[in-house]
Amino acid sequence: MIDALFYLVLNNEEKNTQEIIKIGEKILSECTINSYRYQAIEILSFVYARVLQDFEKAEEYAKMAPHLHATYNALAMHTLQGEEAIKHYQDNIVKLVNLIIMNIDFYRSKLEDKESQSHSLEKMLKFYELLYEDGDFYFCCLEYVKMARYARQIICRQTR
Repeated sequence: MIDALFYLVLNNEEKNTQEIIKIGEKILSECTINSYRYQAIEILSFVYARVLQDFEKAEEYAKMAPHLHATYNALAMHTLQGEEAIKHYQDNIVKLVNLIIMNIDFYRSKLEDKESQSHSLEKMLKFYELLYEDGDFYFCCLEYVKMARYARQIICRQTR
């Protein structure tokens, strides 16, 4: 059910907004499975912010989510052993770099001047290059990579 809600939200199914909210709130009030509750919080915060433009309500739901350092991803670093721990660390690095890139992109979208936007895109590309040293990062966000490469060309032209 959670996946269906995400699909509706991400595909701008505005006509289903009230039903999505109703289901999300029902999950929060009745469900005891934390992973479902956190996904409902994510959906509700997203719907209120992006679809309904009710940022106060979106923030209310966002504050219900656990702090970054209280998530399974952070806490399991102390509990896992051996190969399982190594795999977990690798997954965390990918998730954290993608979170940083997403934050840079949100920041970039608020900038007005093209030079600052280009600089932000260049930073995003550097994070991808850090994470995927072999340059094989096309699968993860091709549009970001295209924008960042374009930004690099602009920056190179400006410095000549």
